[in-house]
Amino acid sequence: QYEAEGKTVSIVTVGKKGTQAFRKTGKVRASFNDIMGSFQMFNAREISQNITEAFLTGESDQVDLVYGKFHSVAVQKPNREELLPIKPLTDGASEPAVAGAGGSYTYEPDPGEIMEVLLPLFLNVQIYHSMLEVGASEHAARMTAMDNATNACKDIIKDLTRLYNKARQAAVTNELMDIVGGAEALRG
Repeated sequence: QYEAEGKTVSIVTVGKKGTQAFRKTGKVRASFNDIMGSFQMFNAREISQNITEAFLTGESDQVDLVYGKFHSVAVQKPNREELLPIKPLTDGASEPAVAGAGGSYTYEPDPGEIMEVLLPLFLNVQIYHSMLEVGASEHAARMTAMDNATNACKDIIKDLTRLYNKARQAAVTNELMDIVGGAEALRG
């Protein structure tokens, strides 16, 4: 989609599946493998620093976060969020919300210093949140697969038990027929 708009695309992947899927495109800028098992904030920070550096140096004009969002055990859907550039909040209109509409505020330290601290934390949390969503989706998929496997095993056990009981009943019936046949032969 972005290439059709004339934009250059570079991809940062997290996990082996994403790396394998996009390696053939030649657009993978960085890969973070073997970090999804631990879900640590420092992993999110490392990814955040990588994409922030690319954005600040002008290598990237826009950063989108694409991940599998967990809705329920049965439903996980792909989700895309634009991380950078950060858009100003809107109050439901097409224009940004008016700053200071409720009064004037004095910021200490100045807003620039606050944003220098808060923006990296915001990106870290957004990436960490997406990692947790993907982890929840993965666990839900595994749980569903294990539940399906358990149900299939129970069905197989029922079928085998039924077959065993039929075979045992047939053997008992054959033995009774042999005994009755032998008794009839002795009487006869």
